[in-house]
Amino acid sequence: MKDFFPKVSIIIPVENIEEATYQSINSVLSQTYQNLEIIVISREENLSTLKNKYEEKCMYQSISSFDMVKALNVGLKKKTGEYVTFLFNNDIYGPNTIEKELLLFSSSNNIDFVFSSDLEDVKDKLNNKIQNNEFDNLILLTGIIPLSGIMFRKELLNKGFDEKYKTTFIERKVEEISSKSSFAVIDNQLVKENAPTYKEAELIDLWKDVLKKTNEKEIVNAYETKTNFYKEGI
Repeated sequence: MKDFFPKVSIIIPVENIEEATYQSINSVLSQTYQNLEIIVISREENLSTLKNKYEEKCMYQSISSFDMVKALNVGLKKKTGEYVTFLFNNDIYGPNTIEKELLLFSSSNNIDFVFSSDLEDVKDKLNNKIQNNEFDNLILLTGIIPLSGIMFRKELLNKGFDEKYKTTFIERKVEEISSKSSFAVIDNQLVKENAPTYKEAELIDLWKDVLKKTNEKEIVNAYETKTNFYKEGI
């Protein structure tokens, strides 16, 4: 990857400052890959505190009231990187998260987004698709797509996230771009997550939309452990 050194924009929405917030930002500053643009989005009172600590190591953008998806869209308008990723909810990047994801991008011009996940539970069902960079809407139902750390080519995020989806905005974006995009997965969770619980109703809506494009029998056969919850939701 010697001749591949693109700028990566990392957007960090911060609702409230906790000790874990500093650990989260520090995990970005400690990356082995250093051509980074770190954009912190929060209310002005939080930014004042963070500016005092991190000074020019980050960029800062104030918002009047906190809304996660709106904050992300503000950050996307500010980004200048060729690749874009996110850090949510005081999650922690492993030290070489960015470097490993960029290594996959550098290996192929056909990869549009990359993420890391523990694939053990779904490997038997989906590994062939994953190894061939073949997107399947069923992947949305596995829960393997993370919030933090998923990295996109910048062009895929030109329209931002749909602000009507408050917890499944990443999955909705992946669903939107899936027909014309390919992806790669690192079979190792590189991000320590502290993600919020999905709102059940919003997740059920996602399942309904996926079902329109997928055979229900295929879902039942692939995801026995999700069948009962899925049928209750529908």
